[in-house]
Amino acid sequence: MSSSITVPSQFGWVIGAIVSTAWLGAWQSLRVGVARRAAGVAYPQAYAETAEAEKSEAAFRFNCAQRAHANTLESIPYVITTGLIWGLKQPLYSAIALEIWVLTKVWYTYGYIKNGPKGRYAGGSPNQIAMLALFGGGTWAALKFIVDSL
Repeated sequence: MSSSITVPSQFGWVIGAIVSTAWLGAWQSLRVGVARRAAGVAYPQAYAETAEAEKSEAAFRFNCAQRAHANTLESIPYVITTGLIWGLKQPLYSAIALEIWVLTKVWYTYGYIKNGPKGRYAGGSPNQIAMLALFGGGTWAALKFIVDSL
């Protein structure tokens, strides 16, 4: 038995939202690079040493920028995958959730760099809600594909 997937006419919104995740990653990379130079942390060292970060605000901020970027890299495969799957069934809802995820990740990053680990909560909480929506929507769409194929 064969089946096909029809890409909805509004799927372009999902593609645009996914492209915005690439811009988010590039922007975060630039933030990390600026913070790395300010802290004087040479490659290939991923983070400033704990003692260095305790003595130097620049080194501390570099670690925060690096961690914010790493957090994004850790979750982006799930976000893109669930956004694409959900987008095949409900493209506008998926695109909105993806954009909320991106915008709240920017907020999270600013807070983390400026105020340290506690500063990430303001953007982090709504970011987690957006990610939960993507997981839920992606799961719903996957189940719908399965049920529709029976």
